Amino acid sequence: MAQPEAHPDNAGVLIFPPLLLAICAVLAILIGWLAPAAAIPAMPSYLLAAICVASGLALDRWAQRSLRRAQTAVHPSEATIAIVNTGAFGLSRNPIYLAQGILLAAVCFLVRNGWCFFALLPWLLVIRYGVIAREERYLLRKFGEPYARYLGEVRRWV
Repeated sequence: MAQPEAHPDNAGVLIFPPLLLAICAVLAILIGWLAPAAAIPAMPSYLLAAICVASGLALDRWAQRSLRRAQTAVHPSEATIAIVNTGAFGLSRNPIYLAQGILLAAVCFLVRNGWCFFALLPWLLVIRYGVIAREERYLLRKFGEPYARYLGEVRRWV
């Protein structure tokens, strides 16, 4: 019988990031419903939501295209075969997660309740420590010094 690998060839993230985004979006909506507060005015709120949706989707698409061009995995459960430091990954080490945070902010603007922004906190903590930290350990283990250089050259978020 084969022994399991000590370090499987993936990041072993705590949760699939789009699922985390969905959970926190539902949390934002629930907070807005359960803790009514003075509503954010409709016009600026909807305008900000539209800007967040457009920029979040554009950034996500750009980042995924960058990964596909390098012929490496988009899904965190798959093996990464290359360090991608071009395109969106030349500006941010985590452009897909940045895009997801922007989309979560869009949900908060759509709900128009300032309390909803508290849903960003659990998202940020889990994405940072349960996803990004695990991905960085995996990539350092797999690529060593070239990835360490990338960590020093490109910021985590922006």
